[in-house]
Amino acid sequence: MQEVNGATNEWTGQFYEYDADEVANRIVAGDEIYSIFIVPGGAVLGPKFRRWVYQNGDEGIELEQDIEGRRARDLVLF
Repeated sequence: MQEVNGATNEWTGQFYEYDADEVANRIVAGDEIYSIFIVPGGAVLGPKFRRWVYQNGDEGIELEQDIEGRRARDLVLF
């Protein structure tokens, strides 16, 4: 995850890896977190992540929209 300057659409700060529960906590704290998908010719902004609480009480994250080719399983793993 990395912050973006919304006025210039430029990356700011340093890139960090977070576990899903940490991302969920950032969302609860008010951060908006979007997915980014690598496509031929560059990258595109995908759906926003949302916090999700499963039936067993575990917390996680998932994407707000289900778009073919732009699902959580389609994200690039580093």
